[in-house]
Amino acid sequence: MPILFCVSDTGIGIPKDKKHLLFSAFSQVDDSHTRSYGGTGLGLAISKEIVERMGGSIGFESEEGKGSTFFFTVRMAVAPCEEAPEAENATQEVAEGPGNDQVGGRLLVAEDDATIREVLGTMLTRLRYQVDFAEDGGKVVEMWRQGGYDLILMDVQMPRMDGFQATRAIRDQERGERIPIIAMTAHAMKEDEKRCIAAGMDGYISKPIDFRECLEKVKELTGKRVSDRCR
Repeated sequence: MPILFCVSDTGIGIPKDKKHLLFSAFSQVDDSHTRSYGGTGLGLAISKEIVERMGGSIGFESEEGKGSTFFFTVRMAVAPCEEAPEAENATQEVAEGPGNDQVGGRLLVAEDDATIREVLGTMLTRLRYQVDFAEDGGKVVEMWRQGGYDLILMDVQMPRMDGFQATRAIRDQERGERIPIIAMTAHAMKEDEKRCIAAGMDGYISKPIDFRECLEKVKELTGKRVSDRCR
């Protein structure tokens, strides 16, 4: 028997001329780099694909200025308890890999999505990293000025000041050791990678995040930074 799930809010609602964008990948009601509300434009597209693969359907009702109700139906099944999630496997593989004596350090994660912050924070903490968080570019620059970080994971799209602006501000103000910055972005085209590098970033991870790749890049760059300091 299908199970119906409903989630309602009393938020800003969705304009009629924007409703067609909601279930399209990388599309947002507000798609500016300094938008007021977070997200990558992937969540609903991924949700739609998951629900439909489970034989269900998804939809919503919304009135601008009054809020929205999202609903979906699926046939539920209990996952076997021995199945470990991808993030858990990725953390274990990186921790057990070669050179794990270099795992550890202080990281700044710049990300406005609470779910991504939680997952990255959990994994990185298990690898003995000390992790701090910032939800917008201005806060990133402010926290970086206080010093002590070995690497920044920089979301490209954040409210108020985006990741490109924050990276340029950091590079313009650096007077000593250069801090590694890894970009995290939903835009996966080659041109987007070039734009990240041109802004002063040292690495690039596309969303949805491959956590194994992310952990390996963090480990590589923090390890190199520690080695350079010891020379």
